[in-house]
Amino acid sequence: MEGMSEERHFREIDLPVYREELAPHLPAKIFDTHVHLLRRSDYLPGVDPDKLKTTAPAPLTRDFTYDHLDAAMRRLFPEQQWEALIFHNPTRDIDLAAGNRWIASVAREHSDVHPLMIVTPEMKAAEVEAQVRQGGFIGLKPYEGLGPKPVRGETRIADFLTADHMAVADALGLIVILHVPRKGRIGDPVNIRDVAELCARWRNARIILAHIGRSYGPWFIEQAIGTFKDLPNLHYDVAALDDAETIEVVLENVPHTRLHFASDLPVTLLRGRHMCVNRHCFFLTEEPCPNSITPPKGAAFPMTFMLYETVRALLRACRKRKLSKAAVEGVFHDNAVAVVQNIGRKLT
Repeated sequence: MEGMSEERHFREIDLPVYREELAPHLPAKIFDTHVHLLRRSDYLPGVDPDKLKTTAPAPLTRDFTYDHLDAAMRRLFPEQQWEALIFHNPTRDIDLAAGNRWIASVAREHSDVHPLMIVTPEMKAAEVEAQVRQGGFIGLKPYEGLGPKPVRGETRIADFLTADHMAVADALGLIVILHVPRKGRIGDPVNIRDVAELCARWRNARIILAHIGRSYGPWFIEQAIGTFKDLPNLHYDVAALDDAETIEVVLENVPHTRLHFASDLPVTLLRGRHMCVNRHCFFLTEEPCPNSITPPKGAAFPMTFMLYETVRALLRACRKRKLSKAAVEGVFHDNAVAVVQNIGRKLT
């Protein structure tokens, strides 16, 4: 808040949330399935990351290395051991080859992080498989912005996640973290059909819907869950998602073993939360950001980390669905471990 130092804000506003609401219910171990590590030196020559248009410029234009991640986890979750899936920033402004090599090297140095490779539509199956094996990648991270630029709103998943990518993912049982396109998010009938066909064709891949298909409100996933509930290789992460009702829709319809804790760090180091009003999604943030709503100047709206809001919502949904202690441990840790261990056996 205006006039309050970072350390005082953390001590007086953030830390009580952790101690009073989160820590008593969190398991001893957490596994974060959605973390971006960033390195400014990987931006292409001539690209000034400070001038890029992005939802969260400050977190995404600074270095966020393993050491930064470790420091953030130790500060935000001082009583928990942690692991994470890591990948770079999926944008054409990055030297993606260099970025992927760096991510692989970080995972070789630190056993508590597991690397995913950013893929582009131009990459053929042989190239993808060679790089996966060489880098020890356990999954792929495609992204809409890495594909061609079709007419606005008409992007299809196959435009940026190709059959070549999926052939390798299927053969090796890899994770694919999928950020769905289109204005309607996962509620778009085209996305529903495309995801269902993807899962049916490539049954050995583990497809994780990032942000529960960008469902920052329940309506979006409600349109899709009837089709998705019988797809055993479709999983869901809660990265940057802070709506308990949305998470409940998943828990009501699919086994809890297919739901995963995720952060979207470093973005969720911002203080604020997602809002969804009449199917329109936006940020409410303590500090001004592009495309966000902020309190009027001089107003005191004490907000906490978006990551804490995600954990709040996930714990609330687990309580409402009366998940057992073991099931909660699964959502926060064991479900991801089971997937990662299975992939490790296939790559050796």
